[in-house]
Amino acid sequence: MVILTHEPIHSQMFDSGLPAAHGCSISFVGVVRDNNEGQTVQWVQYSAHQSLAVLTLENIIQEAKEQWGEQINCAIAHRLGQLWVGDISVVIFVSSAHRDESYQVSRFLIEQLKLRVPIWKKESYQSGDVSWLPGQALLPSAQSN
Repeated sequence: MVILTHEPIHSQMFDSGLPAAHGCSISFVGVVRDNNEGQTVQWVQYSAHQSLAVLTLENIIQEAKEQWGEQINCAIAHRLGQLWVGDISVVIFVSSAHRDESYQVSRFLIEQLKLRVPIWKKESYQSGDVSWLPGQALLPSAQSN
């Protein structure tokens, strides 16, 4: 399951209905922090190429199932729009038979999300500066400062 939303997301949104064979469930919750590289963060703005982001996330989940087995459950929710310090930006849920594979899958999903998914993050700082953060999928050239 993949969700992109402008509404608040909650870490419990995927925690129900586990298969009886699953002895582990893990929720990774990404939260907007108050600082980045020595600057005080006021807010972040997430934007996305929504249809491509959903497709890429679905592909990443499928890759995880191919690597760790179809029996794992995976879900990702990412928030879009303006978020404030302390707001949840992303939730990744994984369940599996054993904890080790859940940890591995969760790490794989967040790393691949940051590397490949066309979701962009702009930060606003207390200093008044605003900047797009590098290191994620290609930055939107038409949306620079």
